[in-house]
Amino acid sequence: MQKRVKKETNVIFGRIFTQKAIALFGLGEKDKALEYADKAIEIFKNNDKSFMSRRMPDVFNPAIAITCTIRGDILFASGKLEEALDSYMDARGIYFNVYRRNYKNVAQVSEVNLKGAKVACKRKDTLNYKFFAKPQIIDFGAEHPDSIEMLEYCKTYGMGLISNKAYIDKSKK
Repeated sequence: MQKRVKKETNVIFGRIFTQKAIALFGLGEKDKALEYADKAIEIFKNNDKSFMSRRMPDVFNPAIAITCTIRGDILFASGKLEEALDSYMDARGIYFNVYRRNYKNVAQVSEVNLKGAKVACKRKDTLNYKFFAKPQIIDFGAEHPDSIEMLEYCKTYGMGLISNKAYIDKSKK
């Protein structure tokens, strides 16, 4: 009689490893958490040809976006800002593909915008700050809790959209 061999290639393992990464990161085990997030990304790459070939407009799996977000969180906490920014950009792109017109009604999108803007502010990266901050203000409004947190955090780094009232005024319409 043959024993079944468990192969960790199915997408469900990507989701499981993502949840393990979230739990381990919450417990402060950044290195182990990053290992699980990277394993999950590999599984998703092997199961999604568009993601593997970096054709991001063709990626529609929100589970990949969740993994990219937690990976970005871990990298940000580890001080690897460039890689964190890339992960948040991937997550934001996937969420856009999935939700299109309803993009501004999804809490995860606001969360990714907040996190991406924070990384960009810490790096003093104006271009990427605007990439995350403008849509946050325009789509979610300047009074949204994530928008307020983003503006206050980035103000400590000398960056902000406050000086350009046009974005804030557009969000009030």
